[in-house]
Amino acid sequence: MKRDLARDFQVQMGLLGEWLEFGQVADVYTTVMANKGVKVVDNISGRGSVFNVLDASSVAGYCMRFRNQEEAGEEHKRCRILKVISSITKLLMLSVWFNPGLPLRFPELSILSFGGSQRNLYFDAGDRVFIIRSRYNKNTKYDTRLLFLDAGVSAQLFWLIYVLWPFTISLLGGGGG
Repeated sequence: MKRDLARDFQVQMGLLGEWLEFGQVADVYTTVMANKGVKVVDNISGRGSVFNVLDASSVAGYCMRFRNQEEAGEEHKRCRILKVISSITKLLMLSVWFNPGLPLRFPELSILSFGGSQRNLYFDAGDRVFIIRSRYNKNTKYDTRLLFLDAGVSAQLFWLIYVLWPFTISLLGGGGG
């Protein structure tokens, strides 16, 4: 199942590559996330945002943009790109769901948050992977668990948050990346 998800993720990345230029997941992971020379500051008890963990300049060279800027204004291409982005997001959420060993409970996955007062996604500076801090209420007893994502899924999630979503926000706002 994990291999199938990784393969499908790569297929969708290939589709995006028809219209867009961007840093590949492996490149972003190797030069930013896995690079121990890049300073990481995260506190599992802190709130803030995952965007405060690394300096934004760390990923500046990997920003997503149209290969042909004229296509940025073509509504049908923008719609196709948004469908591919939706597929990538769903595939990654499935990967996150299965990755920590036992599948996450639906409430844990549905409240995955990387910023604000409900933040539960953190970055482990030692292992350079994401951690989900889950507080799950079962029969009025709260259970707190730390769930570590592996390097592959952490790399995909990092890419999604730092490269894909900023482009998506720009695309939805009419900026065209």
